[in-house]
Amino acid sequence: MIYVYFCNTKEKDGYLQKILLRHTTPPFEILRTLSGKPYINGNPVYFNLSHSGDICAIAVSDSPVGIDIELYGRGLRKRVLSRFCKEEQNEIISEKDFLLHWTAREAYIKYCGGTLAHMLELTSFYGGTLRYGGKPADIQPRLFADVKYTLAVCGTGEIKFE
Repeated sequence: MIYVYFCNTKEKDGYLQKILLRHTTPPFEILRTLSGKPYINGNPVYFNLSHSGDICAIAVSDSPVGIDIELYGRGLRKRVLSRFCKEEQNEIISEKDFLLHWTAREAYIKYCGGTLAHMLELTSFYGGTLRYGGKPADIQPRLFADVKYTLAVCGTGEIKFE
């Protein structure tokens, strides 16, 4: 099961601590891998967070998880779009299209524990399939679009919004 929580970005640190108390026992220490992915030292609880503007999304699971959220309103990011493959560029007409493609990529990279700098060029999303190194990825993101944002979650198990 993947639990997804939302909060105000300003409250994310305190809210994250509160959520993690539901899934693990204190004391716990949040550390970061060399690539910056947060984890709890010595605990089988996995979590990931993303924020955009004033909204923060947090995913908690018993297996690796990646999440990305992006608010609408920044328009097509042409500089980033130019780095996407032709198949992706052909599918992207609107800001919503761009953000669905972007969040799919970023949630997967975060799921893997990688960085955009190392994995962006190897990752693509078109035809509804995420690819890594030109082949379908081992896990596919689940995408959600709201009137305010797009959200992508990578991980195994059912998603439960809290």
